Amino acid sequence: MAESCNVSVEVRQGDALSVIVLKLVLDCVIKKLDIRENMSTEILQFNAYPVVICRNLKALGGALQALNNTAQEILLIIHQEKTKCIKVRRHTQSM
Repeated sequence: MAESCNVSVEVRQGDALSVIVLKLVLDCVIKKLDIRENMSTEILQFNAYPVVICRNLKALGGALQALNNTAQEILLIIHQEKTKCIKVRRHTQSM
């Protein structure tokens, strides 16, 4: 891993650099999460947003808690009011 550096200048929301910095930080958070033992959960990054894919609500709750805890370690705040959940069901067609 590369040498760490200190950030001493604020990057304002909406600045082109803020998206790049956020993507780098989220990439570190997602890589730090260890969810390999749970095969029904996947956390990936879509644009500048973490996406959590789970088979059930219990797994989703655990994955979101792990994501939140790991983000807090580096002082990244996940706003619960901006969090969205989409429920998708697989329909089978009978012939």
